[in-house]
Amino acid sequence: MSIVLTVLAVLIGLILVLGASLYLYTWRTARRIEAAMPPPGRFVDVPGARLHVVERGQGPAVLLVHGLSGQLENFGYGMIEPLAEHFRVIAVDRPGAGHSTRTPGSAADLPAQAAALAALCDKLGLERPLVVGHSLGGAIALALAIHHPNAWAGWH
Repeated sequence: MSIVLTVLAVLIGLILVLGASLYLYTWRTARRIEAAMPPPGRFVDVPGARLHVVERGQGPAVLLVHGLSGQLENFGYGMIEPLAEHFRVIAVDRPGAGHSTRTPGSAADLPAQAAALAALCDKLGLERPLVVGHSLGGAIALALAIHHPNAWAGWH
């Protein structure tokens, strides 16, 4: 019976060592990626989130909201700079996506994300921006329209 317990103890030890090694490898890899790809924008604290935003240009405000598996850089490839020639463009990483974080325990549903965007508009002094949402960002734009009707001029 003692040999079975010894083998079991060794197996448990190996599993723990393997788990710890994988955790450290993942942590180290994440730090290296973060160092190689720093956030291109700035951070704005709103209730329930710390949002990463990139702002360019002047004029009427256009707020860009990415989809489920994306980040604000989805708009960086040929959209932000041309729009910035005529508009104040604000691209945002949704709460919990890209470089943005969500406060632990805060909701991640559509109304909560719309509330974070409404708070962002207030903080940045955006007066009724045009909201452009891609994929899930479109659903969040609609939630913004429903729950915060004075926070936007229109959506697309």
